[in-house]
Amino acid sequence: MKFRPLFHPRCSVFWATTYTFDIETFESHLLPRLGGAPLNAVVLADQNHLEAEWAQLGRAGRQYLLRGIEWPHRFHPKTYFFGRPDSGTLVVGSGNCGLNGFLNGNEVATRFDSKDPAGMSAIRHWAAWMTRLVHETDDSLCEEQWRNVQRSLGWLAGPLGQSTFVHNLDESLSDQLQRMVGDRLDELHLLAPFCDPGAKAIASLASTFHPKRLCLYAPDRMAVDGPKLVRALRASGARIEVRRPDPQAYVHAKLIGAMRGKQGWLLSGSANLSQSALLSTGQHANCEAGVLVEAAPATIRELFNKPELAWKALSVDALATLTHDLPPEPTAPQLRLLRASIDERGVVTAFFRSIAHVGEARLRLWAPETEKDVAAAVVVPAGGSDILIASAETVSEELENVCAVCIIVDNQQSGYVPLEEPASLRALLEAVGKERQDPDGLTLDDLSSPLGQLVVRIRERVDFSAVLEDIEVTKTIAAGAAGMDDANGDEGIVIEDLNELLLRRRRHLVHPRSTLPTIDEILAEIQALRDEAPAPAHRLHVAVGKHAEGGAENDGQTKHKWSPTKRLQVRFSNALDRMCRAAGDLRIFDRDPEQAGRNIETLIDVLHACHFREEVNGFVSLPRMPVLTEHLLLSLGGSEGSPGLAQKLTEADLADLLKSTALESRQRFAELITHVIAPGGHEGKERLYRLQPAMQTLMDPGIIAPADDDVRERLTHLLHLNDDEHWTATVWRKHRVSVRIHPTASGKWLLISGSTSVLDDPASVQLVSEWLWYVGGDNWDRAQVRLASFDGHAHEGIGATRIAITVGDTAWLQIPGRVDSQSSEKVTRRVIEALVAQHQPWAALFVAGSADALQQPAAAR
Repeated sequence: MKFRPLFHPRCSVFWATTYTFDIETFESHLLPRLGGAPLNAVVLADQNHLEAEWAQLGRAGRQYLLRGIEWPHRFHPKTYFFGRPDSGTLVVGSGNCGLNGFLNGNEVATRFDSKDPAGMSAIRHWAAWMTRLVHETDDSLCEEQWRNVQRSLGWLAGPLGQSTFVHNLDESLSDQLQRMVGDRLDELHLLAPFCDPGAKAIASLASTFHPKRLCLYAPDRMAVDGPKLVRALRASGARIEVRRPDPQAYVHAKLIGAMRGKQGWLLSGSANLSQSALLSTGQHANCEAGVLVEAAPATIRELFNKPELAWKALSVDALATLTHDLPPEPTAPQLRLLRASIDERGVVTAFFRSIAHVGEARLRLWAPETEKDVAAAVVVPAGGSDILIASAETVSEELENVCAVCIIVDNQQSGYVPLEEPASLRALLEAVGKERQDPDGLTLDDLSSPLGQLVVRIRERVDFSAVLEDIEVTKTIAAGAAGMDDANGDEGIVIEDLNELLLRRRRHLVHPRSTLPTIDEILAEIQALRDEAPAPAHRLHVAVGKHAEGGAENDGQTKHKWSPTKRLQVRFSNALDRMCRAAGDLRIFDRDPEQAGRNIETLIDVLHACHFREEVNGFVSLPRMPVLTEHLLLSLGGSEGSPGLAQKLTEADLADLLKSTALESRQRFAELITHVIAPGGHEGKERLYRLQPAMQTLMDPGIIAPADDDVRERLTHLLHLNDDEHWTATVWRKHRVSVRIHPTASGKWLLISGSTSVLDDPASVQLVSEWLWYVGGDNWDRAQVRLASFDGHAHEGIGATRIAITVGDTAWLQIPGRVDSQSSEKVTRRVIEALVAQHQPWAALFVAGSADALQQPAAAR
């Protein structure tokens, strides 16, 4: 289904629940479509994930309320309610609030309309559930916003009746499914991208429903312990069928289909195939929401096998290669700032939670290009969160653009949260008939602006029709007809006109490549735009305290004016994102290798220009640049388990691709990467680690081509940047060997746990080789390594087998209860590489014979 038309100016209420939240997309593209006052917009998101997004704040706390929900496990429901005085629409699905959740990821969603009796019942059940969630927040501002929804939408009140909307606050989703379905099924169909590590939820479903046939749909990057999943499936006693997307594709939808005879039932929504999602309840579970309906078996099978997503059979044993390798979940910090607000007097009040006792604290107020610490008093209430209050006298009038705050306690800093203005939010609830401050929709005249010409001419130069329908790409660029809808709300006319304009220009494009517009020519066209309409600031003005301009007369409205520049900026960025993701699709190369190279060349040049050229700087926001670059890198260079274009091509094909991609563009690619893929902070390092394999893959054939030694040196530094935590995670991912690095006075010990023996398992030799590369690069001389087995209880390897190695010297072996022994030969780099090549353990060095014998086949020794 299409979400964008639901964000409509006639909506006075928008309430959403989501696990992750794409702030930039929501604030730049979706929120403005809702129109002006009266507007009650609230987003409830998982607190742990939300804290990573605060850096992109702009309008939260002023034009909408953004609230993090602390849940013992995960706050995971995906629901979206659009309310009008006389009607409403509810969407319950699997997609998070953002570009990926609404446009990509192969999601599932169910729409309910209040004009339909079943839809009205579902919406009222959702409202009752939301009342309980709001009460759980213990947040007066959130409760005030929800009471306003109940008052302004009187039709929400009424009998609940039977509903297909389900949640797990009182009863697990599995129990609700069983209560409706019973047991002894003919067929059970399962689809989700994530499972609990031991596949216990799948095993429980199979045990509960005893299906004759169990069909598991395994999307790309399905997260589960493969061997345990295979055992669970085989233990079910059902006839097992496994399917995977062909070609491989990421599927974020969550579906459970149950069938018996001519009856069928379908559970969809936010719940993955995990214990915390399906089998548990209330505070002992994730918070989940979904839809449970009866449907004909043929309809259910058709939903699992949509024509746009082809599936092919896979053997059960092939599932054994799956792993549960997921990034670590964000954890609750010791000091957490929950929310902060400023009143009409200029008094700032912040609610926070701290594990330790707090005696003194201060607030840090953040505004673009400046920040200021102010003194604050701590108030400890009888229950709930601690409160920090800063008086109006300490809040400087110099910080008129304050939009975020954090707190500092004993030199420990919390994350930032938006500085909310309850008065502005109340004004949005109450004001009627004020002049709208959100962007009008695009018109055909917008494409005559310099940036509009950039969009059109980029579309002339690239061709993604092999993988993206023309009209879809065009909609991404030119979407947003809010304010131009006719009386019937038909926005298709504007989109079709824009689409026809672009398609008509392409049909007349018969020039050879040499006459296509160059990036320099395109950029020259937008120089005038900077002179006539500078790009608006990323953050909106908000006055603090008594120095607020206009006082109450502003009624919560800002003086921010939308321009064609800003509207096109958003469409431009979103279009670039989709094209970067599609650049590595093999179908484009198969159709026209030269066009594939031209696409890549153009995207590189555009991203490079948006970052380095003064006349274009700002058309893509700074936080967006590394994301776009990452998507292009992964599309071309691939990631673990998902090959990119360069890995799919033969040497001859790669040579053709290089011929079609100008050397100057490939050099720009190298320069761009060294500037935007920065390892700063946890998020920056994690992005770099994800991209290192793709960068190496693209450097080898020259798709990334450093122009000089300085760029090459910086790229090499990025490629080899590592730390102990990442190294051990990589070892686990590659070898399934758990390693702890333990620093001691004599150096670092590698503590190897699990079934791996430091003496008898060749894997420990491979680990030492990789460790030496990690700590010394190409220079191993005199490098020292200490190995010890580790069973989860031993400390520093005490009481376990230990090996001490110094490259270029003899190694020492210590086995509890035995005399220490020395290797028969010096352990040189040649010896270590020979052991690795012949898959031999360290034990081979502690038996009679010389290290030269390692050059002989194992059978000869």
